[in-house]
Amino acid sequence: MSKYISGQSGNPLGRPRGIRDSRSEIRRCLESNSEELIAEAVRRAMNGSDALLAVLINRLLPPPRSESVGDIVEVPRVTLVRWDNSSN
Repeated sequence: MSKYISGQSGNPLGRPRGIRDSRSEIRRCLESNSEELIAEAVRRAMNGSDALLAVLINRLLPPPRSESVGDIVEVPRVTLVRWDNSSN
């Protein structure tokens, strides 16, 4: 015997219809300011933020493909290079 009744909600007093999801609100806010946010992320990455630089690189570049030679699989190495803009 099943503990669920066919056609009846398991949570009849759940979230009411029409209630906005907070993630949707955040997404809408980010989308309306996307150009400024991207420009700021790029500026910070260029000024030495390794975390933002890694995020931007991972978003812009596809993951490297592995090259197989016979039974041996060679995985390309990705090196994160940090440059210093203090001399400018």
